[in-house]
Amino acid sequence: MLLKVYEEEKIDQVINLVQQKKGKIISLIPRTETLEDIFVNMVKSQ
Repeated sequence: MLLKVYEEEKIDQVINLVQQKKGKIISLIPRTETLEDIFVNMVKSQ
């Protein structure tokens, strides 16, 4: 499952919740928006 967390301060809460539910986190990868992402979001919102 891929989970996107948009607010950095919520990451610890998400990790704790996954651990409480006996889930396993394989990787945590910081991501920034590309210009393409920004463009697509702008087009979608119009």
